[in-house]
Amino acid sequence: MTSNRPYNREHIWPKAYGFPDDGATNHPYTDTHMLHLTDNNYNGTRGTKPFGTCSSVCQEYTTVLTNGEGGGTGVYPGNSNWSDGVIWEVWSSRKGDLARALLYMDVRYEGGLNGITNSPEPDLVLTDNLSLIQTTGTNTSGTAYMGLLSVILTWHYMDPPTDRERLRNEIVFGYQHNRNPFIDHPEWADCVFLDLCTVDAIFANGFEP
Repeated sequence: MTSNRPYNREHIWPKAYGFPDDGATNHPYTDTHMLHLTDNNYNGTRGTKPFGTCSSVCQEYTTVLTNGEGGGTGVYPGNSNWSDGVIWEVWSSRKGDLARALLYMDVRYEGGLNGITNSPEPDLVLTDNLSLIQTTGTNTSGTAYMGLLSVILTWHYMDPPTDRERLRNEIVFGYQHNRNPFIDHPEWADCVFLDLCTVDAIFANGFEP
């Protein structure tokens, strides 16, 4: 990819919400399922803002046309990011990707101790309650929140997994040896987060207990 703009890695679930300490034993901090390449300036501008739905009165942050995606300006929502200073709406072609990364983080990190490092892990919870979304201390134990859950679920279904996202899931599995189940089975989100469970959907594709 060629660009004159600086890039870095973005924690889709901000590290300030549950796992602020840098280090190899801090698994949520280094979990590749939710680390994505991002524009350095936009990463800093987004900061720890939760994801939500904006409007045309919000400030626009345009994207760069890359491999046929992104670019353009001036029309909401278009291919731009938007923010009102409180929430951040990501551009349309990345809504589902980040939504599934957040859904994964909620189910992967349930507190307790890591089975490999024996280090404490946070209990990460998606919520619609903005008042619960607060920065945490300098350790990775306890409960931390991110959102907004209802928006994330909407984005998950409006922007389903692509071949690119499925390939990324395979590559991450090759390194981490775990998968994002909501890429493999998007229908599981309703069961896990809305308690709307269909037997045929839960046990599809040979995943019989």
